[in-house]
Amino acid sequence: MKSPVFSIFILLCVSCAYAQSGNTRFIDSPSWVLAKEEKTASPVTVPARQEKNASGPMTQTAGGRPQSANPKKTQNPPPKKPAEPAASKPEKSIPPSRPSQEGFLHIGIYATPVINWLSSIDKPYSRSGVNVNLTPTLMFDMRFIGRLYFGVGLALNTFGGRLHLTEIDKVQHERSYSFTYLEVPVRVKWQTRNFANSRGSVFFSGGLNAGFGLKYRYKDIYKGPIEINGSKLDGVFKYKGREEKETRRLMNVAGVLQFGYNYQVARRVNLIIGLEYHYGFVRPIKAKKFYYTLDKPSYNNQQVGLLLGVMF
Repeated sequence: MKSPVFSIFILLCVSCAYAQSGNTRFIDSPSWVLAKEEKTASPVTVPARQEKNASGPMTQTAGGRPQSANPKKTQNPPPKKPAEPAASKPEKSIPPSRPSQEGFLHIGIYATPVINWLSSIDKPYSRSGVNVNLTPTLMFDMRFIGRLYFGVGLALNTFGGRLHLTEIDKVQHERSYSFTYLEVPVRVKWQTRNFANSRGSVFFSGGLNAGFGLKYRYKDIYKGPIEINGSKLDGVFKYKGREEKETRRLMNVAGVLQFGYNYQVARRVNLIIGLEYHYGFVRPIKAKKFYYTLDKPSYNNQQVGLLLGVMF
């Protein structure tokens, strides 16, 4: 009994050994699993030579894709804010701190557009309009004390205006006056310091103008039908003439006030803009008789102008 049983045991062992050597599927060993994975796994896609990354070393993931070992370092840095321009320094005032450094004598050249009219008119006359002229002026301003200046100069000024004289037989008679004087302005001017961080200052001026008459002209304007040699002509007729010497007053004196703004371009160059007012104290025409027995009109001259100039 022992011999057949032992023989059968031997046969079973041989059969099992043969089966194991012919088919490895029944053997669950680590070597078989590793061999299985090597045959079925997908090829690695990571290149043999990886580029160096400043953010840190690269590692391989399970899917074969390279990944940074430190993800925080791979993020793009925040954009830098553009540098803000340096704040510009406020412009410094050009004028010197002491008035004595501005010099003693200043020369001013002015061109003043003016509007003229007549006032204090004797009845039965009345004002009917204004005249517009241009007054050139040359001034010499001398520093007296601090920013107080005394000035003299020369000006060619023209006063005038329009008067409504009479209305006879439906004919209106108006007269436009124009009196030209060579004037000697005498001024006292006070000027402020330049404003903080600017080149501008304000000035006030007042004084008298003494004038010498050069031209005394007028222009008669007739409106309406005028009878000439038995025929009537309707329209506007003008006649120009000069006042006779017997009716003129040679001298004229006017009070002057000025207010303006001074802009300093350079240490000795200034631009001037302002307002000017004149009032004539002396009436330019003496009281005489007109050819139609009426007294000549008596009046005062007034003037306002825009002061424009440059001062050195």
